[in-house]
Amino acid sequence: MIISKKKKFVFLHCRKTAGTYISSCLYNILTNEDFIVGSLKEIYEEKKIKLSNHLDLFKFKNIKFLKNSLLKNKYKLNFGNILNDFYKEKYLRYYQNPPHMKIDIINEAFPFTENYFKFCFVRNPYDYAVSDYLWRVKNNQISFKKYLQLKISKDKDFFITDPLTNWEIFTSEDKVAVDFVGKFENLKNDLNKIFELLKIDKKFIENNLFLKKNNQRTSYQGYYDDECKKLVNKLHFKEIEQFKYKF
Repeated sequence: MIISKKKKFVFLHCRKTAGTYISSCLYNILTNEDFIVGSLKEIYEEKKIKLSNHLDLFKFKNIKFLKNSLLKNKYKLNFGNILNDFYKEKYLRYYQNPPHMKIDIINEAFPFTENYFKFCFVRNPYDYAVSDYLWRVKNNQISFKKYLQLKISKDKDFFITDPLTNWEIFTSEDKVAVDFVGKFENLKNDLNKIFELLKIDKKFIENNLFLKKNNQRTSYQGYYDDECKKLVNKLHFKEIEQFKYKF
């Protein structure tokens, strides 16, 4: 999640929709007044972190958040991880998964963003489900089908986190509540539109260094049988209907 006071926008980070890449592009124009929660580990690994943007680290009132972050990372003192966990700790009071904060929570926690331009990205749910599964479930600990079944049952399993789907992030009372919804499948064109609307120089749209790992897997269709398709239809029927996605 990113909130920019300078450019007056809110970027809602939906999972597995190139959110880290988008955050990295937007990071180039952020100032110390702006908020970024999540993706800082990856940004730190790919580019130079602007320390002047993170003066919150050194404020006395935030010592407990820094301490908790350092304790989490005591066996591997990586600045990107420390920074990432610091902001997660700081904003945990608003939501249990701060990088993927929901629109209703953002509106309540940060009322000054009422008239800000709010945007997010979505992804074909059939493709998203496979990407999310591969990211959460390492070494085939459970099958793709079992993973979907756990999500359907809303089981409090290690692999299942809140929010259950991205739909919950950018909707309020089951209606889209942001100004622009870009598509992962049209990433470059939609990101260009957003930069134009926000009057951000397009030179900051980088080559996507974070997508290379996604290109290593086979087509998502190969993970499906009829039952898996039915499970995804049930989980994501609102997104499928709203954005006219097909298998």
